[in-house]
Amino acid sequence: MAIGANMTKTEQKWVGVGIAAVLILAAYWYFLYKPKAAEMAVAQAHVDSLDKKNQQAKADIAQGSLQKLKAQTAEYDQSLKVMRQLVPRSNEVPALLEDISMGRPRRKPSQRRVNRSSTPSSRCRHTSPAQRLMHRHQR
Repeated sequence: MAIGANMTKTEQKWVGVGIAAVLILAAYWYFLYKPKAAEMAVAQAHVDSLDKKNQQAKADIAQGSLQKLKAQTAEYDQSLKVMRQLVPRSNEVPALLEDISMGRPRRKPSQRRVNRSSTPSSRCRHTSPAQRLMHRHQR
């Protein structure tokens, strides 16, 4: 016995439209709604955690920890200034490597050589500063 054998053509058409609508809704839910719902849940959890952090920050400010935060900020700023002085600038690195490899004391940036075209190591066709240093030590 075939399904819909006792139905008219119009009834069969409406059943087919109904089944197609259910399949379309199922596909929409599975492929579009379900993944976005998972993303929304993750985003909502993130928003809730940020809201909790904001409330904690407001409570900390109300308790007077603002002065403590300003003191820490000043301390970190001072540390950053010291770090910037200790880290060589990009144009100081080749001269610093040369000084370290030769055992010379560190020179000020104004005393460092900029033009190295006359040095024997630069006349060799080595491609990197490390190869130039190795070449010097081989001599």
